Amino acid sequence: DPVAMPRARQEWQHLGYLEAASAEAALHGADAALVMTEWDEYRQLDWESALRQMRRRLVIDTRHVITNFSGQGVVEQIGRGRSGTGSLAHEVAI
Repeated sequence: DPVAMPRARQEWQHLGYLEAASAEAALHGADAALVMTEWDEYRQLDWESALRQMRRRLVIDTRHVITNFSGQGVVEQIGRGRSGTGSLAHEVAI
């Protein structure tokens, strides 16, 4: 969250974490990701490329920002604006 990072650096100095330079960089080696904001950075992200960098390739999209995904991985769309759970799932052997 580039907006919140200056404050987070002050308030969370006691936590051990690494800041990522971008959303895609944050996904590198990740087991899963939760999309909980509608920012354009997430709407415009190349999700197929980002998922290839992940270790387990699971994304839960609570804001429905991923609209065109046909790659390998699992993208579950839940929450706001949907009745039930939708899925853009493309299973991959892990």
